[in-house]
Amino acid sequence: MKYGLPALLFGLLILFSGMSGAEELPTSEATAECLECHTITHPGIVASWQKSRHSKITPKQGMSVEGLARKVSSKTVSDALQNNVVGCAECHALRPGAHADTFDHNGHDIHVVVSPDDCAVCHTTEAGQYAKNIMSHAFNNLNGNPLFGKLEVSITGRKKFTEVVIATGNFFKTDYHKLHQFYFLPSKLKVGDVFSLTRH
Repeated sequence: MKYGLPALLFGLLILFSGMSGAEELPTSEATAECLECHTITHPGIVASWQKSRHSKITPKQGMSVEGLARKVSSKTVSDALQNNVVGCAECHALRPGAHADTFDHNGHDIHVVVSPDDCAVCHTTEAGQYAKNIMSHAFNNLNGNPLFGKLEVSITGRKKFTEVVIATGNFFKTDYHKLHQFYFLPSKLKVGDVFSLTRH
């Protein structure tokens, strides 16, 4: 008992002295800009990134790892990405022309969704493996599944779609009854009406 407190204090001293010597890894200017605001507005997302492997190693360092510990499977990574940790901008500003959700955000072309093709820049092998996995086709598999549609609505409530339907003569013969099972349809439809689909 008489050595307990000094031993605890000595242990804490060793722990904190080791932490102060940790090397500061380079972060790109674009990611640093992201972190200035998003540390305040999205602290959980930033904290999750800070704990991730992406925040602790640069692609160049990752490419130098040998054997099974190597996580960067691409043989080459562009010079622009090699020397900084993989932060916000390195993924969410990568290949903006390939993303329908790209928008201007404080002078940067940003997309919210990071796709497997973005990940493939550093993780070619893993992206190829993912493409063969049933999970990579989940959206298309579930989107047309009526049971999933009902589950989605039971969890999220009504779901509005941006798709617009124009009622035609054929619509009333075939599609009306199929759509009515899953969507609220206007009660007084006539040929030529334009309306949005809303899930039950």
